[in-house]
Order: sequence, then structure tokens, then C-alpha cells
Amino acid sequence: MRRFASIVELYSRPHYLFGQAMAWCHALTKKVTQMKTFLITLGFASALATTGFAQDTPAIEDTDGNGLLSMEEMQVVLPNLTEELFAAMDTNVDGQIDQLELDAAVAANLLAQ
Repeated sequence: MRRFASIVELYSRPHYLFGQAMAWCHALTKKVTQMKTFLITLGFASALATTGFAQDTPAIEDTDGNGLLSMEEMQVVLPNLTEELFAAMDTNVDGQIDQLELDAAVAANLLAQ
């Protein structure tokens, strides 16, 4: 078996460089596969969480189309809604409920029927 005279001679051999490149490609492919698996799992988890959360939010129709819910609009779906509960949900005290306030009320379980 012949010994290489120097490290330069070793690295200049095509088969050595090819082997190193193949090892690097294999490691990169493994990392990409792991990342794809992680992202797919994360996507499914977030889709399930979003679907589950959306089902907990009551379907209240914005009849005047202003993007906000009045107490009257909410009482159509939630007839037991009191002024006190509405005031507790209305954190910015504008007399109407926006999507963030509705989401916060659902998360705090204020709308449990």
C-alpha cells in the first residue's frame, strides 16, 4: 500500500474529494428531510389547533357590516348575554366587540353557555 507524500497529495485525489462531497450531501439531505418532517408536523398541528379554536368561537353575524359586533348582534346568538358581560368583553370601551376582543372572551371562557 502506497503512502501519500503529503496532505496536499491526499486532498488532490479525485476519489477523496468525491467521497467528502458525497458525505456532505448525505448529511445535508438528512437535515432537509428532518426539517420537512418537522414543518409538515407543525403545519398539521397548527391546522388542527386553528380548526378546534374556530369551532369554539360562536358564529355571530355582523348585520351592519362595520366589522364590529354590537350587543344586539351578539344577543341574537347569545340570548343570555348581559350588559355586565358585554362590558367585560369590551376592553377598549368603544361599545362594540372587535375580533380580538371576541377571541379573548372565547379564550377566557366568558361565552360558555
